[in-house]
Amino acid sequence: MASFGVALAIVGLLQFAASASLEDKYEPMVAFICERPAMHRTVNSWVADRSVDCLDGLEDILAYCQKMYPEHNVSNVVEASYLVTIPDWPMMHTDRALPHRVRPFRCLSGTFQSDALLVPQHCEFDHRHDQSKCDGFSDWSKVAEDACRKKGDRLESFGMLLNCKLGHFSGVEYVCCPQGNSDESTRYHAPQENDKPDSWIKSSEEVTTATGKQDSASWESSISADADDDLNEDAVDLYEAYLRDQPFPTKYDNEHKKFLVAKAWMKKDQQRKITKLLQDWQAAREHVDEVRKTDKEAANRLSEEITERFQNLYSAYQDEHNSEREQLVALHLQRVQALLNDRKREAMDRYIEALDDGD
Repeated sequence: MASFGVALAIVGLLQFAASASLEDKYEPMVAFICERPAMHRTVNSWVADRSVDCLDGLEDILAYCQKMYPEHNVSNVVEASYLVTIPDWPMMHTDRALPHRVRPFRCLSGTFQSDALLVPQHCEFDHRHDQSKCDGFSDWSKVAEDACRKKGDRLESFGMLLNCKLGHFSGVEYVCCPQGNSDESTRYHAPQENDKPDSWIKSSEEVTTATGKQDSASWESSISADADDDLNEDAVDLYEAYLRDQPFPTKYDNEHKKFLVAKAWMKKDQQRKITKLLQDWQAAREHVDEVRKTDKEAANRLSEEITERFQNLYSAYQDEHNSEREQLVALHLQRVQALLNDRKREAMDRYIEALDDGD
C-alpha cells in the first residue's frame, strides 16, 4: 500500500506540473557566437537579435539579459552546465541558418536557487562550500570534476551554490557516477575552449557559405558517394540528422518520411527521460518513507524539497520537449516550402521553354 500511495502521489504531482503554463516552465537564456546574431530564448523557440553578436563580459551579458527580459527582474547570470542545440542559428547578414551546439547563459531573477540535480542509481550526491571563496563557474566546475575523479568516478552533473557576486559563487553541488554508468544525452559536458563565447571556430559549412569557394563538382560527388553506402539506422540519431540536414537511410526518400521518423526519435528520447525521472522520483520518495520512521519532521522537510526539485526537472523536460517539437515542425514547413518553390521554378522554366519553342 505504501508503494501504491507513492505512485499516486507521483501521478498527482505530474498532473499538477503538466497543467502549468508554458510560461512557467521555460527559463530565460541567451547564447552567443562571434559574427553571428545573439540568440535569446522565448517560450517556444530561440530568437535572433542582429544588433548584437558576441558578448563575453558578465556585466555586458547581465545587461543584455535585462534588456531581453525586462519583466523578469534579472539580477544575475551563470553559464549552464549543459550544452543545447539551437537548430536555426542565422548568419549576421544573410538568412542562411545552421544548427549549433552551444553553452548558453542562464538569466537568473529573484533569490538565487541552486539547480535540481538528478541522482541516478549507483551515483552519489555531494557538495563543497567555502564561505571564504567567491569563484566563477569554471573554477567550481573544476572543483566538482576533481572531487569525482579522486573517487574514481566521473562528474555527471553539478550546480552552483550560494551566490556571492555577479557570476560568482561560494560553493558547488555535484553528482558523481561510476565510470561507464553514463547517459550521454544528459551528462555534464566540461567547458572547452571552443564553447567559450569569444573563441568560436566556424564550421566548414559556414566558411563555404561566407567565401563561396567550395568546388560544387566535388561536393556533389561526395553526396553521391554517401548515398551509395546506405546508413545503419541503429547507428544514427535520426533526430539530430534531420536538424543538421545530414544523410538518411535510403528508405526515407522524401521530406515527409524524414520528418515523421525524426519526430518519432525525438518522442522516444523524451519518453526515455521521463521514465528515468519517474523511477528516480519513486526511489527518492521511498527513501523519505524510511527517514519518516525515525524523524518525521526531517522527513517532511525532505519530502517538500524532493517534490519541488522533481517538479522543476519534469517541467524542464516538458519545456525542452515542447521547444524541440515547435522547432522541428518549423524546420519541416521551411523545407516543404523550399521544395514547393523549386517545383514552381521548374514549372515556370518549362513553360517559358515551351513558349520559346512555339515561336
